[in-house]
Amino acid sequence: MVLTRKVEQQFTKYKRPLLFINTERGIITIKGWPHAEIKVVLKLTAKNVNVDIARKELNYMTYSITENYNSVYVNNRMVLDQPNKEISSIILAEYEIFVPYETNIRIDNRFGKLEITDVKGLIEGELHYSDLSLNRKSGPITMLITIGDFNITKSKLSGTVTTRHSNISISETFGKLRLETEYGNMNLSYGSELLQLSILSNATIINIENKNCHPLQMSLTGEYCPLKISGSCYTPVKQYLNSENKHNSDQKEWKLNYQPPDKPAKLNINAKFGSLNMF
Repeated sequence: MVLTRKVEQQFTKYKRPLLFINTERGIITIKGWPHAEIKVVLKLTAKNVNVDIARKELNYMTYSITENYNSVYVNNRMVLDQPNKEISSIILAEYEIFVPYETNIRIDNRFGKLEITDVKGLIEGELHYSDLSLNRKSGPITMLITIGDFNITKSKLSGTVTTRHSNISISETFGKLRLETEYGNMNLSYGSELLQLSILSNATIINIENKNCHPLQMSLTGEYCPLKISGSCYTPVKQYLNSENKHNSDQKEWKLNYQPPDKPAKLNINAKFGSLNMF
């Protein structure tokens, strides 16, 4: 049995409004639209075989949607009647939020996922046990993701994303991005434009697909990070490989510079205990 409670609110906002989201168990979809309004549609759900228990436990989910000047605040929390009480229902807060394209967003969410489409303003915050997907997102970003996937498609970004125990997928995205990763996988597929990427990684498997033969401009520093670069234009030729081992360094980092014969490229790698494949 699934019980649902629906709330809808709309606010008129102008000139780069601010959206603050502080939620848990949030399944959040944010879409940019050409209106000077922020519209929030919230659906609270509780799933349980016992409808009475579902009804009671759905009331544990509290929420508020408020405004102040040019800002909108969205919050929800589980508030139990006893400390450390266990509940048997599956309870979610599902949001569909429409914002002006230039909206700046600050978000903190636990146990859920976030999808943002067609937004040009700043995105910042923290996600814990939550996935993040960006579609046609342009503008700055500063995010921490702990245990959750990070997917970017057809976006233009600048800023820093830090991940822990995350799988990362970047497709047809350009701009200038710094990634700090620890434990996980990273798959990067270049589109028609080049993404300037700086990577600081630990125990992350990195796969790069460069089918359009872009000159690579990448800085990679890492430990225990296997790296694979594929693309016919990057078949290694021995005379274009130069490896430098810093013997006087305790970390014994190594640096690889690769210049393909017909396309200038920059690929600077500092790593240890890893492997590199280029084919």
